[in-house]
Amino acid sequence: MADGFSEIHERVTAGRLLSLVATHVSQQMGSFGTWLLVGVGATYSLVLANLASVQQFVSLGSVRSGLLLLLTAVVLGVLQRWLGAIVGASSAAAEKADKIGRDLADHDINLDFQVLFREMERGTYYPAKWIVKPPPAA
Repeated sequence: MADGFSEIHERVTAGRLLSLVATHVSQQMGSFGTWLLVGVGATYSLVLANLASVQQFVSLGSVRSGLLLLLTAVVLGVLQRWLGAIVGASSAAAEKADKIGRDLADHDINLDFQVLFREMERGTYYPAKWIVKPPPAA
């Protein structure tokens, strides 16, 4: 088809499958990342508790650098968890959105997607708001 809808079913199906994969990967990585951060944090708390005896083997600058890296990893871990929650929620919402779309199609209800996206944007928070931002009018 030359009207821009070629392979539409394949593209929609691929999008759904990718969303499911992202959800499962996000769940697994969240668990792994949490345990990894807990283990490294516990190690550093042990080092800090015994800093006087460990200081002869490890310089204070190295411990400080490691703690900064740990803090960075914690911040990135929180960001990863937040993004994982967005991915999981979007996957769950996609199933329900499919049903809503089918119900609207069964009742021959046409939607103005500019209005729909605008209302979605008003109901979300940053940075998720950028995801639902309406496309520019043509």
